Amino acid sequence: MLLQCAHCGAPLDVREGASIVKCGYCGFKTERTRLVMLAHQTPAGFAPPQVWRPPPHVAAASDVELKYAAKSASSVGCVVAGVVALALIGPAIGLFATMKTGGVFGPKLAALADKEISGSPAELSKRLGGGRLADKSLYVKLSDPWFDQVYFLWDDKDLTHPYFVGSIMNGGKTVPGGTCDRLAASLGAFSSNGWNLAGANVSCDPAGGVAVYVSKPGENEHEDEGAWKAKLALLYRLEMDAVLGRKASVTSKELREVIGAGFATADLAGVDLDADIDGAKAMLGKAMKGTVVTTDGYRYELMLAQAPLPRVAFSWDNRKGGKLSSISFSTSAWQSLDKALPKVAACLAKTLGAPEVDETDHVKKKVSYRFKGYAVYLSDSNMSLSEPKKPIWQALVKGLADCEL
Repeated sequence: MLLQCAHCGAPLDVREGASIVKCGYCGFKTERTRLVMLAHQTPAGFAPPQVWRPPPHVAAASDVELKYAAKSASSVGCVVAGVVALALIGPAIGLFATMKTGGVFGPKLAALADKEISGSPAELSKRLGGGRLADKSLYVKLSDPWFDQVYFLWDDKDLTHPYFVGSIMNGGKTVPGGTCDRLAASLGAFSSNGWNLAGANVSCDPAGGVAVYVSKPGENEHEDEGAWKAKLALLYRLEMDAVLGRKASVTSKELREVIGAGFATADLAGVDLDADIDGAKAMLGKAMKGTVVTTDGYRYELMLAQAPLPRVAFSWDNRKGGKLSSISFSTSAWQSLDKALPKVAACLAKTLGAPEVDETDHVKKKVSYRFKGYAVYLSDSNMSLSEPKKPIWQALVKGLADCEL
């Protein structure tokens, strides 16, 4: 049979009757019944490759190649098979493993929720009361009806703070009801798989689990030094509050200043459309009373609170003295506005005037709207302004701010 290693994701060719399985790459040992079944019969001709690189969605570090250590089937209960297409495993949410036994040892999840999570793996293990230490990772076994373990991952570039916090569910369990909705309420926008903004990520899948993670140290050269640590700490608090069903401890001010979310639509009126590329970051921060994030230095993003088109992006011409060239609004993960689209159009019509309506899909009865010629274009997933002008911008912001859906 073909099973999946719960730590590095390698496919395992396991003989019938084996009780304990040890991975020939990462050495992770567990009971056979706890592993995910990939195939009831192992395809003929499989031979273990010399190295295995863990895919991004598993707990093991994906930037380290693991060498195969051959063991006899009788001594370890398995032989690691060759590389199998990740499509066999399925994307699911890509960040969680499912275990088939409940957590019966260790602390309750609530006991970890308010702990400071900075420090090295060994330091955090001591603070949390123990756990299984692996290469740049820490697994804390829980006594919890939903979660079997919580795990933390570090990067070689900075071992003073984890960049990833994930969860391993008890077999057959889903995340507590309302968890994803509570996260969406805090962040202002959520897709079916989660939320992301310039390297800050939240994943929430009722059947898969919850995880928060940020860009690894040094990946975003336009981010203030150490900002990723503050982002991860804040997202961890949001995660714990949502899972435990308690009132969010993160304030709207913290959301704005740390991760660039939770902004008021009305504050967009203070954006100076004449600012050039070099003054963009300071101008947006002052106007929006928080941090507006970027990964490239000329396109800045923020997330509005409770808005039909919450993700706002400002783009400047990437040259000396470059001017603001466009502004776009979009749904989370390009989801459709669906029935809200005509309502948003009606709100904008109050301040921009009646739009031109264009049919985009006759069969599905989809349309788009143009205001002031082609100055403002609204579709079922985004809205754009090319060459933004102050009168139109002010009218658009007022229309959105006053819109009640």
